[in-house]
Amino acid sequence: MYLVRQSRGHLYTWGGLLLYLLLVAGCEPIADDFPRDPQHSLEQILERGTLRVGVISNPPWIVDLDSVPAGPETQLLTDFAEQLGVDIEWHWGSEEESFEALKQYSLDVVAGGLKSSTPWRKEIGLTLSYYQNTAVVGTREKADQLNTLQGREVTVAPTSGLKRLLQDRDARVIESDNLASADGAIAAQMWEIRGMGWYANDIVLREQQQVLAVPSGENALLMRLERFLLANVNAEQLEAGLWQHRSRP
Repeated sequence: MYLVRQSRGHLYTWGGLLLYLLLVAGCEPIADDFPRDPQHSLEQILERGTLRVGVISNPPWIVDLDSVPAGPETQLLTDFAEQLGVDIEWHWGSEEESFEALKQYSLDVVAGGLKSSTPWRKEIGLTLSYYQNTAVVGTREKADQLNTLQGREVTVAPTSGLKRLLQDRDARVIESDNLASADGAIAAQMWEIRGMGWYANDIVLREQQQVLAVPSGENALLMRLERFLLANVNAEQLEAGLWQHRSRP
């Protein structure tokens, strides 16, 4: 694991958080005691003046540009550190290295295109989903809407993980690294289809909830980060950032 230091310079599932915040706000007798960090993570971040962020290379969420992290999640966390009034330290590492460091409270947050279904979810704390990453079928023309994929030719990127999902719907799958050259329908993430200027159909293949990670049980830090995400994540801007940092043409 290595470190990079930086000085400060359509949302999903948030209804439950709003209700939770209202309930907490209404509990005056315990307001000073909850939420709390058993290991005082948020308090220590503010005292030391540094937010320690573990970053896992996972384009387009986190991109390694000559050891400097880039991508939409790095921008979110840079803005979060600025809101806290602290500097930010980037700590590059593998998924295992980053989560082990998080478990030992050596990191405050971990980012890298994490999903709510991560196998580490029982050992770490996860934010509520700040973005629903949806894989859909798209067409070049808006009028070419699909009701079924049975017998339909659909082009997909080889590394997308969508081939089997298409085959389960009896589609005829073609693999290509250049979706823009496809003659017919394509299957990709919603942000990819929009970035290409194509039109998304109503056929949803997969939905994944994107999250950030904090140490398990550190409720004050988790709540502060979730409040920030609720107030600052903009789906259109996020998707533009994903398209900008995509790894394939």
